Amino acid sequence: ELLTPVLLSFSFMPFIYMLYLYQAYETKLLGLKIYFDDEALFNYAKKLAICFFRTDLDALNRWVRNIHINEIKTKEGIKASLKDVKLRKKIESNPPEVDNKYGWSPFLAKDFLVGKGVDTNDYHFSFDTWISCSHMIEIGNDGLFRDSVAYYLYGDEYAAKKLKLRANINNSPISNCSKNTISLLAEELISKALGDDDFNINELFSKIPVMIKKDNRYVSITKEDFASQNGGYTLEVVIEIEGYSSKDH
Repeated sequence: ELLTPVLLSFSFMPFIYMLYLYQAYETKLLGLKIYFDDEALFNYAKKLAICFFRTDLDALNRWVRNIHINEIKTKEGIKASLKDVKLRKKIESNPPEVDNKYGWSPFLAKDFLVGKGVDTNDYHFSFDTWISCSHMIEIGNDGLFRDSVAYYLYGDEYAAKKLKLRANINNSPISNCSKNTISLLAEELISKALGDDDFNINELFSKIPVMIKKDNRYVSITKEDFASQNGGYTLEVVIEIEGYSSKDH
């Protein structure tokens, strides 16, 4: 008799999990119903998504995002996008090596700053490029508009070609707290991107704007004042492969 409540609790767990999945699908797909504005097309997409992803809610989230970003509104496009998400996750689980002359493995480069608390989303196609990025992370002293930093990588399907650390300094002069955080992140990123820690990050920051080159990789640090002329500015640390054209990123 003492085991009865425990057994009943365990028997309900599959039901609770299925209810959780059902609610997750309903919530995530609600926006697609409005986006497609076609009941038949929405039902087609919903059924395929359930068959493809089952319990993989991360894949579902990626797929819904890709539908919106790439403006997919056909059955052929829906099916292709589902297959692409599955393929990308498979590649992520066993990422191929990337020759240094082509750039960095996006699956490794996206995690260059994880040890410093900067996580990025998955590497995916967005508009006209492949990208992975973090959220804007607040740094520095407390205030109404805190300083912030984010990490981005751009490239093609096979390799990351450009890595960028972008910091928005909203409070001038920059606080020691923000300065130290940015220096640590920049040092970590440059070290991992070049496979070399033979540089002085403080010396580089003292020479802004500055550019150095190692093999086929350029490192540049630039500063741009805000248009509002409130004393704020943007700092960017960029490492990119020689010959990569990315003026808009």
